[in-house]
This record gives sequence, C-alpha cells and structure tokens, in this order.
Amino acid sequence: MTAHILLVDDDPLIFHLEKALLGENNYRFSTSSSGDDCLVRIAADRPDIVLLDILMPGVDGLKTCEHIRRSPSGQDIYIIFVSAQNDAETRLAAYDAGGDDFMLKPLSATEIRHKVEIALRTRQEVADLRRNLCDTMSMAMTALSAGGEMGVILHFFSRSFSCQSMEALAGAILDGFGSYGLSASVQLKYEGGPLTLNSERRCSLIEQELLMNLGQDTRRIFDYGSRTVVNFPHVTVLIKNMPTDDEERYGRMKDNAALLVEGAEHRILALANELSVRKRQQRLAAAMRSAQTELVTIRDAFGRNHAEVATTLGNLERQVEDTFSSLDLSESQEASLLQVVRPLTRNAYSLEEQTLKNDEHLSRVLEDLQEAISG
Repeated sequence: MTAHILLVDDDPLIFHLEKALLGENNYRFSTSSSGDDCLVRIAADRPDIVLLDILMPGVDGLKTCEHIRRSPSGQDIYIIFVSAQNDAETRLAAYDAGGDDFMLKPLSATEIRHKVEIALRTRQEVADLRRNLCDTMSMAMTALSAGGEMGVILHFFSRSFSCQSMEALAGAILDGFGSYGLSASVQLKYEGGPLTLNSERRCSLIEQELLMNLGQDTRRIFDYGSRTVVNFPHVTVLIKNMPTDDEERYGRMKDNAALLVEGAEHRILALANELSVRKRQQRLAAAMRSAQTELVTIRDAFGRNHAEVATTLGNLERQVEDTFSSLDLSESQEASLLQVVRPLTRNAYSLEEQTLKNDEHLSRVLEDLQEAISG
C-alpha cells in the first residue's frame, strides 16, 4: 500500500520541491498551508508521515505537533520538522513538542529521501512490534488460562484421593466440570452400580438410560449433537454446554475433559477395590465378634463342666474306697484297684487342664486377629 505523506508549509513552492525530491509517483501526497488546516486534514485522512514546517502564521508547527500528539489517532504518525533554524533551542523545542526527526532548509534530495525511508521503516517496525506484543499477550493470556484449567484437574486428582464413596467421587467430577463453567451428567459403573448424577445433584430415569446407552459407544470422546461425551469403561460424562462458539477454548475443554475423566476412571478402580476390602474387613470383624461371643459362652460352660467333673471324680474315688470295705479285699488288692482308678482320674484332670490352655491360646489368637483388622 502506497504511503501517505502530508506536507505542511505556508509556502506553496515547498510542496512542489518536496514532491519533486521524493518522487511524485512514489507516494500519495496531500498538502496543508496552516496548523489549523493540518489538524482538520489529519482527522479526515490520517497520513503516515507529516513534513511539518515550524514557522507558520497562526498556529505554528510546534503547537500543531502538540495537538497531533494529544489526539489518540496521532500517536503513531511520524512527524518530521522542517526548519531553516538550526540552533539547539529550536531542535529541543521540536523534540519537546513530540517530533520524531528534524530537517534543515534548504532541503537535500538525499536527506529527505533517507529520512522518509527511515520514517517508513520505523513505522513498520513499530507496527510489527505492536502486532507481536498483541500476539504475545494473547499467548500469555492463553497460557494463564490453560494453567488455571490445569489447576482444576490437579485439584480434582488431589480431592479424588480423599473420596471414600462413589457418591463423593461423582460429586468431585461434577465440581471439576463446574469449575470450567460446564454443566454435566456423570455415570459411574461398578459392582453395585451404576450411579448416575448431574450438576443439579439429581438424575431422572431417562438420563440414566441415556448415559447407559452412550457408555456402550466404543469411542473415547465424541460429540452428541451440540453436546460432548467422554467415555471410559467405568465412567461416562455428558457435557451439556461446551463452548462451541470459541474454537480454541472448545479444543482445550475437550482435552481437559479427557484428562479429568481418565483420572476418575483410575480412581473408580482403586476405590472399588478399597470398598471391596473394606466390606471383607467388616464381614471378618463381624465373624470375629461372633467367635469371641461363642468362645465366652463355651468358656463359661467349660468352667461349669470342669467343676462338675472334679466333683464327680472326687466322689468316684471316695465311693471306690468305701466299696473296698464291703468287698472284704486285702490291702494289696485295694492298692491294685486304686492304681487303676487314680491314673484315670489324673488323666481326666490333665485333659481338662490342656483344654483350658487351648481355650486361652484360642482367645489370644482371636485378640491378635481383631487387633490386625482394627489397625
């Protein structure tokens, strides 16, 4: 696109000279003979470069430059002052007014062409820098946004480890999507399931059947009308309000959803195993309590039997001794009979004592098992 140069001078001959030095066909020129007219023309058709004379009647070039710079549309116009004065005060005033460059009259073809080329190159570099800055800011904002989105996934992973039930895990999944501003329904498939829940923490039968059917699809992630489905063997999520009007965010949300649901899939498997182990522990603990109760009952009965056996054996010995007197036995015969009876009595006592020791040993085993289950 041809550059637009505005020539501002109260001497019309300067216009012809500047056009001739720069080349009539190389640029698009417009002219102005006063500061006020210059401001009007810039508002109507903003130029790329202004060659601005300093000494003009009315509003001089310095004031004109200040007006241009105060205008939002005049910030990126390249202003080259043209003056016959070469003192330090004039150059400093031109700088303070907001000028970009300075040329002395009479004009030189080499100098004016060189300065205009510098002006155009500088404008292009500034435009490129601004464009790169915008791109960089856009990338930075995207990175910040993506970082925040990844934080949601990390928070879900951390929270999922503390979930002790499938209901709590389903709630954590929905909260994760809620952090993205997404409304969803989730179905967890496990032994004792399925469990279906939506963002409103409820679920209709038709929603449960819909998710069950969607879960039979072999695709990992797919669109279902205006919705998106993320599917794993033990979890299916239906996202109802994906940002389809923002292609970049839509793509990121799909990736994030896949990561979140994959994490949920692994947690479901681990949690199902934990719940199974927990149930077995509960059943074993119940069996232990029942065994301990039965053992107490048996111990009480054994205590009573032990007393009865001791009494019976004592009575048996006395009866045997009493019987000896009626049988008219010799002392040696009585001794022989007692040698038969007394070992049997001692063996009976010994068996009862061993049974008591076994009972105590079994009690200790049950206590150790109970401690292992509880700990």
